[in-house]
Order: sequence, then structure tokens, then C-alpha cells
Amino acid sequence: MKKRYILFAITVILCSISYSQNTVKNIDSLLQVLETARVDTVKSLAYRKIASHYNVTSLDSAKAFALEGVEYSKKIDFKEGLWQNYSTLGNYYERKTAYDSAMVYYNKALDIVEDLNDTKGFAVILNNIALVDTRKGDYVKALEGYFGALRAEEAIGNKNGIAQSYNNIGVVYYYTKNFDKTTDYLTKALEMQEQLGNLDGLQNGYNNVAAIYDYQKKYDGAIKSYKKALSISRKLKDKKQEAAYLSNIALSYSKKNDFKTAEQYFKQSEALRISVEDYSGLANSYVNYGKMFFDNNKIPEAKKYANQGIDLSKKYGIKLMLKEGYALLTEIAEKENDYKTANTYLYDYIAIKDSILNESNSRIIEETEAKYETEKKERDLAETRANL
Repeated sequence: MKKRYILFAITVILCSISYSQNTVKNIDSLLQVLETARVDTVKSLAYRKIASHYNVTSLDSAKAFALEGVEYSKKIDFKEGLWQNYSTLGNYYERKTAYDSAMVYYNKALDIVEDLNDTKGFAVILNNIALVDTRKGDYVKALEGYFGALRAEEAIGNKNGIAQSYNNIGVVYYYTKNFDKTTDYLTKALEMQEQLGNLDGLQNGYNNVAAIYDYQKKYDGAIKSYKKALSISRKLKDKKQEAAYLSNIALSYSKKNDFKTAEQYFKQSEALRISVEDYSGLANSYVNYGKMFFDNNKIPEAKKYANQGIDLSKKYGIKLMLKEGYALLTEIAEKENDYKTANTYLYDYIAIKDSILNESNSRIIEETEAKYETEKKERDLAETRANL
């Protein structure tokens, strides 16, 4: 089997999670709000802001504050505070790779925003649910969710939300190998984020543009863009994102055959991902670490890390990395002239690949964007008629 039939994961292209990336410059003053706030609703939202901060900086603390926010919001019957705390609790579980638990809280939040007819809240929750679908490799559902979020953000004129939706749609097109649309949507997202000066959006944008450079084999450009994203993640003290950028930088160095530098970045990324319990990212690191060893002709190490990545992917339902892990094991078995084992892994690879994206899914993905474009034209036409 020739290598062209196998596609390895090259980078982590990043989606955005609403309400989980917002750090607070003076967390102590916000904690003081919980003690001194005279308005109950302010206190409810303070719980959410504190939990969001800790989702980035100290994950285990986030859960406690989000749960307190949920209970307090129920106590004062404040529906807005309740859905926001549910959403932040979902963000916590998404970051812990506990996708089923994340969906439980996102769906609770969705019920509330639909009952409140809250367009902004609807966009937030659709985005967050679609992110889980993206992590799990269900790209049809993910794209439907992101376009739904985009429609909602456009309805309220939220430029930051629109940019976030563009980014996330571009991510799905990247994973489905539609690179023209990937470039189109990621470029639109980055242009908007630069105008808004949004650091969180910019770090995702720089990362994703770097991924395109990587795909084009322009590795120096990729490393430069990844390092811009890395710098922002460190300003935000976002260890999960920092680990992703370190891993991506390592991959680019390995493709330049600079394995010594690549290994240094991989080890930094691995340590961070273990510390924040980012098992999805860790599975990615292991598979790509194995690929680096494979390229360096260190077969036992390559096999070891590929299997570690596969084990984590099976445990947490991470189809994308499971596919890439089997791809790597296929290559390893071929190199060892063990064609029977190679065929077994190849069948596993094909089964996972087909479950992620088949002809029916491709058709639905195309129809999803076409539906959005048609509805947008109809809205624009209706507005023009109304103005006339």
C-alpha cells in the first residue's frame, strides 16, 4: 500500500467555546462580589464569570463555582443566570473530554434559552453543542450547529460571534478536506478578529491560518503563525490552548526533519496536557509523537505512542485521532513487512474513516451551507422590500 492512501493528523485546528475563554484580570475583586453583591442577579452572573475564568486557569475550581451558580440561580429563579452557569459547566466537562456530561448541561441550557426566546443564548449553546460534535467527528451535525449559530449571531449583529462562527465552519471544512472553503471562512474570521482586537479569537485564527501553511508545506510560515498564537495563549494563561500550539509547533519542526527541537516542544505539550487532563489533546499528541518517531525510523517508540493514542481515543470516543492512530499502525506494520497486520489496521482505519465522512454526509454538508446562503438571500431581499 502506498502512503498516499493514508492521511495523518497534521495539526489541531481549533474551534471556539463561548463563555469558556474569558479570563478576569482581577479575580480577587470578582470573588469579593460574591460576598458583597446586593443584587441577586449580579451574584448569579459572578459565579458564571468566576467559573469561566477557572475553566482557563484552574480547571478543577471551575466546576465548584459553576455548580454553586446553578444552585443559586435556581434559588432566586433567575433563568438567564441558570443557563449561563449550565453552559459553563458544560464547558468544564468538554475540557475534561467528558462529552456525554457536557451534552447533558448544554441541552439543559438549550431548553432554557429556547423558552426565553434568547437569540444570543441560542447562538452560544448551538456553538458549544457543535463543538462537541466536532470533537467526536460528527461533522454533519457540527456544521448544522455552526450555521445555526451564525444565523443567530447575524440576527443580533454580534460581530464577535459571527467571526467565531466563521472560524468554526472553517474548521469543519478543514477536517472534511474542503480546503478552498476552509481558507475562505478562516480568512473572514481572522480579518474580523483583527478588527475587534479579540485575543481569544486571534489565537484561534493564527493557529488555523498556520494549519493551512502546514498543509501547503510552508513550515516556516506555519511555525511563525503558531508562535503568535502561543504568545497570546500565555497572556491569557490558557494552558489547554498553549499545549495545542506547542504540539503544532513540534509537528512543523518534525516535518522540517528537526527532530531534536520537535521533541522538546512535544514534551512540553504532553506535560501540560496531562496537568490539565486534556485527554483529547493528549491522544492527538501521542499519535503525532508516534508519527515523529516513525519519520525518525524509531519504530518501537512509534508503535508505543500510536497505541497510547488509540487507547485514549477509544476510551473517550475521539474518532478523528482513532482513525489517525490506525493509519500510523498500518504504516508501521508495512515497514516491518507484516502485511497481514497492516491489512487488519487498514480495515480498522477505513471503517472509522467511513463512519466519519461518507458520500451521504458530504451531500448533507454541501446542502447545509446552501440552505444558509438561500435563507440569507431571502432575509436580505425581505429587508430591501421593507425599506422600499
